[in-house]
Amino acid sequence: MSGLGRRVRYALAHPSAALAYARRLPSRLTADDAAKRTRDAGEFWSESEGDEAVADMSHWRGKGRWDDEQWYGVGRRHVAMLEQLAGACGQELGGGALLEWGGGGGSNLLAFREHFARVYDVDISQANLDEVARQFEEHGKDGLTTIHIEPEQVASVPGRVGEALDVFLCTAVFQHFPGKDYGLEVLRCAAGMLKPGGLSLVQIRYDNGNRRYAAKDRDYKTQFLTFTSYAIDEFWQACSAEGLQPIAVRLNPDVNYAFFGLRKIAPTQDPAP
Repeated sequence: MSGLGRRVRYALAHPSAALAYARRLPSRLTADDAAKRTRDAGEFWSESEGDEAVADMSHWRGKGRWDDEQWYGVGRRHVAMLEQLAGACGQELGGGALLEWGGGGGSNLLAFREHFARVYDVDISQANLDEVARQFEEHGKDGLTTIHIEPEQVASVPGRVGEALDVFLCTAVFQHFPGKDYGLEVLRCAAGMLKPGGLSLVQIRYDNGNRRYAAKDRDYKTQFLTFTSYAIDEFWQACSAEGLQPIAVRLNPDVNYAFFGLRKIAPTQDPAP
């Protein structure tokens, strides 16, 4: 049997080991490939104003599945999760500033505005930012700052916010990023913006060997639903490396969602839980 045949048989018999090996292989994709994926993501999510299916994916109130009960429920659930995280850290939820990366239709931001003086919405879709601003106006709320970035401008966000954050929030977004490295760059920005002791709720799609949820590297517009994923231990280590201490992880195995509750470690703190 050829060497290739032996490797195929081993991979079939030991899928976890094969997946771990594959993650260590150098990528053959070029910088141009990554740039194209990033452009494709920007083009796709900018269609939410004119395409009801994209508006549904962006969680716009009244579009697709998002009747009022479903839409308001999203914000309420994430507030409850962050209240639990704050309690586990001996804190109360609230403060000066919260930033959501990818606010979509605004359910989270509207709910969290009750707890924070200022909320920031960062998005690559101007249509989504306009929809959030419309929801705030309709509900008679202020305190919102929207920040539009081109997809490749992740590193510009901290300078445009200009203050330290009490909370960083990102749900139903990491799975749609145009690559794992892109997600890690956003995570790095989050860590840099949070105050010591600041909290974060980040939801990812986790890779547990299920081929459907494996990370992709091509054809963004046809695979955007499940484009980016991380092994749970891989993302845990990435958070820790940025000074974000994992406090809790909640899994939804039906869709391979993992919600990471994180706390920003002060320079003198012991990173161990």
